[in-house]
Amino acid sequence: MDDMERSTSTPEMEEQSNHIAEEPNVYSPLYVPKQNEKKNNHLTMVLIIILLIVLVVGLIAAVSRLVQTAMVEMGEDVLNGNTLTSKIEQTLQNWQGEDEEEASDFTVPEEDEPYIPSAEDEYYVRLTDAIGNDLSYTVTKQDYSYTDDEKNLYISISYPEIVGDVVRNKEHINDAIERAATYYLRSYANHPENGEVSNCQIDVTSYVTYMSEDTLSIVLSENLYLMDMGQVDLFCMNIDIQTGQIMDNTQILSYSEDLAKEFRKISNRQNGEADAVSALTDTEIADFLSDSTSGIIFYTPVGLEIGYNYSVDSSSGWITATIKDYQKYIHKM
Repeated sequence: MDDMERSTSTPEMEEQSNHIAEEPNVYSPLYVPKQNEKKNNHLTMVLIIILLIVLVVGLIAAVSRLVQTAMVEMGEDVLNGNTLTSKIEQTLQNWQGEDEEEASDFTVPEEDEPYIPSAEDEYYVRLTDAIGNDLSYTVTKQDYSYTDDEKNLYISISYPEIVGDVVRNKEHINDAIERAATYYLRSYANHPENGEVSNCQIDVTSYVTYMSEDTLSIVLSENLYLMDMGQVDLFCMNIDIQTGQIMDNTQILSYSEDLAKEFRKISNRQNGEADAVSALTDTEIADFLSDSTSGIIFYTPVGLEIGYNYSVDSSSGWITATIKDYQKYIHKM
Protein backbone atom coordinates (compact mmCIF):
# COMPACT_ATOMS: atom_id res chain seq x y z
CA MET A 1 0.00 0.00 0.00
CA ASP A 2 1.38 3.47 -0.93
CA ASP A 3 1.35 6.65 1.17
CA MET A 4 -1.94 7.88 -0.32
CA GLU A 5 -3.74 4.76 0.66
CA ARG A 6 -2.26 4.83 4.20
CA SER A 7 -3.56 8.46 4.79
CA THR A 8 -7.09 7.93 3.46
CA SER A 9 -9.94 8.24 6.02
CA THR A 10 -13.76 8.35 6.07
CA PRO A 11 -16.16 10.45 8.18
CA GLU A 12 -17.15 7.29 10.04
CA MET A 13 -13.56 6.60 10.94
CA GLU A 14 -12.99 10.15 12.15
CA GLU A 15 -16.08 9.99 14.29
CA GLN A 16 -14.95 6.71 15.80
CA SER A 17 -11.49 8.14 16.45
CA ASN A 18 -12.89 11.14 18.28
CA HIS A 19 -15.08 8.89 20.32
CA ILE A 20 -12.06 6.77 21.48
CA ALA A 21 -10.00 9.82 22.41
CA GLU A 22 -12.75 11.06 24.70
CA GLU A 23 -12.91 7.80 26.76
CA PRO A 24 -11.33 8.00 30.24
CA ASN A 25 -7.90 6.31 30.78
CA VAL A 26 -8.27 2.86 32.39
CA TYR A 27 -5.22 0.99 33.87
CA SER A 28 -4.56 -2.42 32.36
CA PRO A 29 -1.79 -4.75 33.36
CA LEU A 30 -1.22 -5.42 29.66
CA TYR A 31 -0.92 -1.81 28.74
CA VAL A 32 0.53 1.02 30.82
CA PRO A 33 -0.28 4.51 29.57
CA LYS A 34 2.37 7.20 30.13
CA GLN A 35 0.29 8.94 32.71
CA ASN A 36 0.35 5.74 34.87
CA GLU A 37 4.15 5.11 34.72
CA LYS A 38 4.73 6.89 38.06
CA LYS A 39 2.12 4.73 39.76
CA ASN A 40 3.76 1.54 38.46
CA ASN A 41 7.21 2.68 39.62
CA HIS A 42 5.82 3.13 43.11
CA LEU A 43 4.28 -0.33 42.98
CA THR A 44 7.54 -1.90 41.86
CA MET A 45 9.43 -0.25 44.71
CA VAL A 46 6.86 -1.50 47.20
CA LEU A 47 7.21 -5.06 45.86
CA ILE A 48 11.02 -4.88 46.07
CA ILE A 49 10.86 -3.58 49.65
CA ILE A 50 8.47 -6.38 50.62
CA LEU A 51 10.79 -8.95 49.02
CA LEU A 52 13.80 -7.53 50.88
CA ILE A 53 11.89 -7.64 54.16
CA VAL A 54 11.00 -11.30 53.55
CA LEU A 55 14.64 -12.14 52.79
CA VAL A 56 15.90 -10.34 55.89
CA VAL A 57 13.34 -12.02 58.13
CA GLY A 58 14.29 -15.42 56.70
CA LEU A 59 17.98 -14.74 57.24
CA ILE A 60 17.38 -13.64 60.82
CA ALA A 61 15.37 -16.80 61.47
CA ALA A 62 18.13 -19.02 60.03
CA VAL A 63 20.84 -17.32 62.09
CA SER A 64 18.67 -17.60 65.17
CA ARG A 65 18.31 -21.35 64.64
CA LEU A 66 22.08 -21.73 64.23
CA VAL A 67 22.73 -19.77 67.40
CA GLN A 68 20.20 -21.84 69.32
CA THR A 69 21.80 -25.07 68.09
CA ALA A 70 25.27 -23.84 69.05
CA MET A 71 24.07 -22.77 72.49
CA VAL A 72 22.44 -26.16 73.05
CA GLU A 73 25.67 -27.96 72.06
CA MET A 74 27.72 -25.65 74.26
CA GLY A 75 25.31 -26.28 77.12
CA GLU A 76 25.75 -30.02 76.65
CA ASP A 77 29.54 -29.57 76.64
CA VAL A 78 29.38 -27.63 79.88
CA LEU A 79 27.21 -30.32 81.44
CA ASN A 80 29.76 -32.90 80.31
CA GLY A 81 32.60 -30.92 81.86
CA ASN A 82 33.84 -29.55 78.52
CA THR A 83 34.67 -25.96 77.67
CA LEU A 84 35.17 -24.07 74.45
CA THR A 85 38.92 -24.26 75.00
CA SER A 86 38.79 -28.02 75.48
CA LYS A 87 36.72 -28.38 72.30
CA ILE A 88 39.32 -26.42 70.35
CA GLU A 89 42.15 -28.45 71.87
CA GLN A 90 40.35 -31.67 70.98
CA THR A 91 39.91 -30.50 67.41
CA LEU A 92 43.59 -29.63 67.13
CA GLN A 93 44.52 -33.03 68.53
CA ASN A 94 42.34 -34.71 65.90
CA TRP A 95 44.25 -32.84 63.24
CA GLN A 96 47.60 -34.19 64.39
CA GLY A 97 49.34 -36.96 62.46
CA GLU A 98 48.97 -40.63 63.36
CA ASP A 99 52.50 -40.74 64.80
CA GLU A 100 51.77 -37.86 67.17
CA GLU A 101 51.11 -38.89 70.76
CA GLU A 102 48.68 -37.12 73.08
CA ALA A 103 50.23 -34.74 75.57
CA SER A 104 50.52 -36.08 79.09
CA ASP A 105 50.87 -34.65 82.58
CA PHE A 106 54.10 -36.58 83.19
CA THR A 107 56.65 -34.34 84.92
CA VAL A 108 60.35 -35.09 84.58
CA PRO A 109 62.16 -34.68 87.93
CA GLU A 110 65.13 -32.35 88.05
CA GLU A 111 68.64 -33.81 88.13
CA ASP A 112 69.06 -33.02 91.82
CA GLU A 113 65.69 -34.54 92.73
CA PRO A 114 65.40 -38.23 93.66
CA TYR A 115 63.84 -40.34 90.94
CA ILE A 116 61.65 -43.29 91.89
CA PRO A 117 60.57 -45.03 88.66
CA SER A 118 56.99 -46.26 88.47
CA ALA A 119 54.91 -48.24 86.00
CA GLU A 120 52.71 -45.14 85.72
CA ASP A 121 55.58 -43.07 84.28
CA GLU A 122 55.40 -42.21 80.61
CA TYR A 123 59.03 -43.27 80.16
CA TYR A 124 62.17 -44.12 82.13
CA VAL A 125 63.81 -40.82 83.04
CA ARG A 126 67.35 -41.75 84.06
CA LEU A 127 69.50 -44.50 85.54
CA THR A 128 68.74 -45.11 89.18
CA ASP A 129 68.59 -47.98 91.67
CA ALA A 130 65.33 -49.86 92.19
CA ILE A 131 66.45 -52.29 94.89
CA GLY A 132 63.74 -54.43 96.48
CA ASN A 133 63.78 -54.95 100.24
CA ASP A 134 61.14 -57.66 100.65
CA LEU A 135 62.56 -60.37 98.38
CA SER A 136 64.15 -63.74 99.13
CA TYR A 137 67.56 -62.30 98.21
CA THR A 138 69.27 -58.93 98.45
CA VAL A 139 72.16 -57.07 96.80
CA THR A 140 75.01 -55.09 98.28
CA LYS A 141 77.40 -52.70 96.53
CA GLN A 142 81.13 -53.44 96.31
CA ASP A 143 83.63 -50.66 95.58
CA TYR A 144 87.16 -50.33 94.29
CA SER A 145 89.07 -47.05 93.95
CA TYR A 146 92.60 -45.90 93.32
CA THR A 147 94.05 -42.39 92.92
CA ASP A 148 97.49 -41.09 91.95
CA ASP A 149 97.54 -37.35 91.33
CA GLU A 150 101.10 -37.30 90.04
CA LYS A 151 100.33 -39.83 87.33
CA ASN A 152 96.87 -38.39 86.65
CA LEU A 153 95.37 -41.73 87.57
CA TYR A 154 91.83 -41.91 88.92
CA ILE A 155 89.86 -45.13 89.20
CA SER A 156 86.44 -45.60 90.78
CA ILE A 157 84.38 -48.76 90.31
CA SER A 158 81.21 -49.99 91.99
CA TYR A 159 79.26 -53.16 91.28
CA PRO A 160 76.46 -55.12 92.98
CA GLU A 161 76.84 -58.48 94.62
CA ILE A 162 73.96 -60.91 95.13
CA VAL A 163 73.38 -62.11 98.70
CA GLY A 164 71.06 -65.03 99.43
CA ASP A 165 71.24 -68.81 99.32
CA VAL A 166 68.07 -69.18 97.24
CA VAL A 167 69.77 -67.86 94.09
CA ARG A 168 71.19 -70.62 91.96
CA ASN A 169 74.73 -70.23 90.60
CA LYS A 170 75.17 -67.21 92.88
CA GLU A 171 78.96 -67.44 92.95
CA HIS A 172 79.21 -67.77 89.18
CA ILE A 173 76.86 -64.81 88.67
CA ASN A 174 78.71 -62.59 91.16
CA ASP A 175 82.02 -63.44 89.52
CA ALA A 176 80.61 -62.49 86.11
CA ILE A 177 79.32 -59.18 87.50
CA GLU A 178 82.71 -58.32 89.02
CA ARG A 179 84.57 -59.19 85.82
CA ALA A 180 82.21 -57.04 83.77
CA ALA A 181 82.62 -54.07 86.13
CA THR A 182 86.42 -54.32 86.12
CA TYR A 183 86.84 -54.89 82.38
CA TYR A 184 88.41 -51.47 81.68
CA LEU A 185 90.54 -51.74 84.82
CA ARG A 186 91.97 -55.10 83.74
CA SER A 187 92.36 -54.00 80.13
CA TYR A 188 94.01 -50.60 80.60
CA ALA A 189 95.20 -50.17 84.20
CA ASN A 190 95.66 -53.59 85.72
CA HIS A 191 97.35 -53.27 89.13
CA PRO A 192 97.73 -49.47 88.89
CA GLU A 193 99.71 -49.48 92.14
CA ASN A 194 102.67 -50.84 90.16
CA GLY A 195 103.03 -47.42 88.54
CA GLU A 196 102.99 -48.75 85.00
CA VAL A 197 100.09 -46.63 83.82
CA SER A 198 99.36 -42.90 83.84
CA ASN A 199 96.94 -40.36 82.39
CA CYS A 200 94.05 -42.74 82.85
CA GLN A 201 90.63 -42.21 84.36
CA ILE A 202 88.12 -45.01 84.83
CA ASP A 203 84.69 -44.46 86.33
CA VAL A 204 82.22 -47.34 86.52
CA THR A 205 78.93 -46.73 88.31
CA SER A 206 76.49 -49.60 88.78
CA TYR A 207 72.70 -49.51 88.97
CA VAL A 208 70.22 -52.22 89.92
CA THR A 209 67.46 -51.03 87.61
CA TYR A 210 65.04 -53.90 88.27
CA MET A 211 64.75 -56.49 91.01
CA SER A 212 62.08 -59.13 91.50
CA GLU A 213 61.83 -62.80 92.46
CA ASP A 214 62.23 -63.66 88.78
CA THR A 215 64.51 -61.07 87.21
CA LEU A 216 67.49 -58.94 88.18
CA SER A 217 68.76 -56.22 85.83
CA ILE A 218 72.13 -54.55 86.34
CA VAL A 219 73.51 -51.64 84.33
CA LEU A 220 77.14 -50.49 84.39
CA SER A 221 77.69 -46.89 83.29
CA GLU A 222 81.29 -46.88 82.06
CA ASN A 223 83.56 -43.91 81.39
CA LEU A 224 87.13 -44.40 80.21
CA TYR A 225 89.67 -41.66 79.44
CA LEU A 226 93.16 -42.82 78.43
CA MET A 227 95.64 -40.34 76.94
CA ASP A 228 93.60 -38.80 74.11
CA MET A 229 91.06 -41.63 73.91
CA GLY A 230 87.61 -41.51 75.48
CA GLN A 231 84.86 -44.11 75.73
CA VAL A 232 81.39 -43.73 77.24
CA ASP A 233 78.96 -46.66 77.19
CA LEU A 234 76.49 -48.84 79.06
CA PHE A 235 76.95 -52.53 79.79
CA CYS A 236 73.88 -54.51 80.85
CA MET A 237 73.33 -57.85 82.56
CA ASN A 238 69.90 -59.46 82.91
CA ILE A 239 69.70 -62.44 85.25
CA ASP A 240 67.01 -65.10 85.54
CA ILE A 241 66.86 -65.59 89.32
CA GLN A 242 64.77 -68.79 89.09
CA THR A 243 67.22 -70.63 86.83
CA GLY A 244 70.39 -68.86 87.93
CA GLN A 245 71.27 -68.02 84.34
CA ILE A 246 72.56 -64.80 82.80
CA MET A 247 70.27 -64.09 79.87
CA ASP A 248 71.61 -63.64 76.39
CA ASN A 249 70.65 -60.00 75.82
CA THR A 250 70.61 -60.45 72.05
CA GLN A 251 67.91 -63.12 72.36
CA ILE A 252 65.45 -61.42 74.70
CA LEU A 253 63.70 -59.59 71.85
CA SER A 254 62.91 -60.42 68.24
CA TYR A 255 64.79 -57.62 66.54
CA SER A 256 63.18 -56.36 63.34
CA GLU A 257 62.56 -53.19 61.37
CA ASP A 258 59.17 -52.89 63.09
CA LEU A 259 60.94 -52.71 66.46
CA ALA A 260 63.46 -50.25 64.98
CA LYS A 261 60.61 -48.00 63.78
CA GLU A 262 58.99 -48.17 67.22
CA PHE A 263 62.32 -47.29 68.83
CA ARG A 264 62.81 -44.33 66.48
CA LYS A 265 59.32 -42.96 67.19
CA ILE A 266 59.61 -43.31 70.98
CA SER A 267 63.18 -42.00 71.07
CA ASN A 268 62.18 -38.89 69.11
CA ARG A 269 59.46 -38.20 71.65
CA GLN A 270 61.64 -38.86 74.71
CA ASN A 271 65.04 -37.64 73.55
CA GLY A 272 64.21 -35.27 70.72
CA GLU A 273 65.76 -35.51 67.27
CA ALA A 274 69.11 -37.17 68.00
CA ASP A 275 71.77 -37.57 65.33
CA ALA A 276 72.55 -41.05 66.65
CA VAL A 277 69.05 -42.07 65.52
CA SER A 278 68.20 -39.82 62.57
CA ALA A 279 71.47 -40.65 60.80
CA LEU A 280 70.58 -44.36 60.69
CA THR A 281 68.11 -46.33 58.60
CA ASP A 282 65.62 -48.68 60.24
CA THR A 283 67.77 -51.63 59.18
CA GLU A 284 70.87 -50.07 60.72
CA ILE A 285 69.01 -49.32 63.97
CA ALA A 286 67.85 -52.94 64.15
CA ASP A 287 71.46 -54.08 63.68
CA PHE A 288 72.73 -51.77 66.44
CA LEU A 289 69.99 -52.89 68.83
CA SER A 290 70.68 -56.59 68.29
CA ASP A 291 74.48 -56.45 68.27
CA SER A 292 76.16 -58.12 71.26
CA THR A 293 78.61 -55.22 71.64
CA SER A 294 76.49 -52.16 70.94
CA GLY A 295 73.06 -53.38 72.07
CA ILE A 296 71.53 -52.13 75.34
CA ILE A 297 68.60 -53.83 77.04
CA PHE A 298 67.49 -53.85 80.67
CA TYR A 299 64.30 -54.04 82.71
CA THR A 300 62.93 -51.17 84.80
CA PRO A 301 59.71 -50.62 86.80
CA VAL A 302 58.53 -48.46 83.87
CA GLY A 303 59.14 -50.94 81.07
CA LEU A 304 61.91 -52.41 78.97
CA GLU A 305 64.70 -49.99 78.15
CA ILE A 306 66.43 -50.66 74.83
CA GLY A 307 69.05 -48.77 72.86
CA TYR A 308 72.66 -48.94 71.72
CA ASN A 309 76.16 -47.60 72.26
CA TYR A 310 77.58 -45.59 69.39
CA SER A 311 80.79 -43.89 68.31
CA VAL A 312 80.81 -40.84 66.05
CA ASP A 313 84.19 -39.54 64.90
CA SER A 314 86.19 -39.09 68.12
CA SER A 315 83.22 -39.15 70.52
CA SER A 316 81.04 -41.92 71.90
CA GLY A 317 77.83 -42.25 73.84
CA TRP A 318 74.62 -44.20 74.21
CA ILE A 319 70.90 -43.69 73.68
CA THR A 320 67.90 -45.61 74.98
CA ALA A 321 64.11 -45.46 74.84
CA THR A 322 61.38 -47.03 76.97
CA ILE A 323 59.25 -49.75 75.37
CA LYS A 324 56.26 -50.18 77.67
CA ASP A 325 54.35 -52.61 75.46
CA TYR A 326 57.36 -54.85 74.92
CA GLN A 327 55.64 -58.24 75.25
CA LYS A 328 54.80 -58.29 71.55
CA TYR A 329 58.52 -58.08 70.75
CA ILE A 330 59.68 -60.78 73.19
CA HIS A 331 61.58 -63.56 71.45
CA LYS A 332 59.46 -66.72 71.23
CA MET A 333 61.47 -69.84 72.01
